[in-house]
Amino acid sequence: VVLREAGQLKELVKELHTGISGTYRIGIIPTMAPYLLPLFLPRFAQQHIQIQLTIDERKTSRILKGLRNGQLDMGILAGPVTADDLESITLFHEPFLAYFPEGHVLLKRKRIGRKDLRNAPLWVLSEGHCLRNQALSICQQPSSAGHENIHYSTGSIETLKRMVGSGNGMTLVPELSVNKDETNVRRFEAPEPVRDVVLVVRKPFVRRKALDALAQAIQQAVPRRFCTLDKDVIPVEHA
Repeated sequence: VVLREAGQLKELVKELHTGISGTYRIGIIPTMAPYLLPLFLPRFAQQHIQIQLTIDERKTSRILKGLRNGQLDMGILAGPVTADDLESITLFHEPFLAYFPEGHVLLKRKRIGRKDLRNAPLWVLSEGHCLRNQALSICQQPSSAGHENIHYSTGSIETLKRMVGSGNGMTLVPELSVNKDETNVRRFEAPEPVRDVVLVVRKPFVRRKALDALAQAIQQAVPRRFCTLDKDVIPVEHA
């Protein structure tokens, strides 16, 4: 611990003298990486050329472990994270959308309620993905799209969407994963279910300039409405 804190002090002195610089190892969950990283990473890299980023896709449990053992400096994942040894900064609140096959009866409605999906055949991610638990907590109906003879595990949101696109079942997806030309999605009635996206570091984290710059870059890259939490949304925990 003493060696780690001594290293932190060296990095702090360097930051004070040279500004935002150095190498940062960032873990990000797979259900967020392909949709969030393209929104902010290229511009962030251009604006902060003295920073070297090493980005690693990991499940939540491995990100938390990496932060604690020093393999990672920061983690981007779905909250909440309430551990005493970790600091969590809320970045934004991403709505969940219901994803249906073409011609589904619920596509006739502008918005849907949770009760509409209570017995719906649902495709979900494999064990260990926080998005799986969040989806099940919304629909309260675990299944493989109603196929009792199928046990399917995947870590890909795009795979789930393709399974639904084949005409079988439905799924829940975070809004950033939906393209503008995908019309077979529907929002939930208020309060909308959302996942809290958080930036996590191990306490104490002294390189605050880099931390603040990354948080600001991410918040500026997502829709502005994601960055407010009001009575029309409700966070869905993954635990």
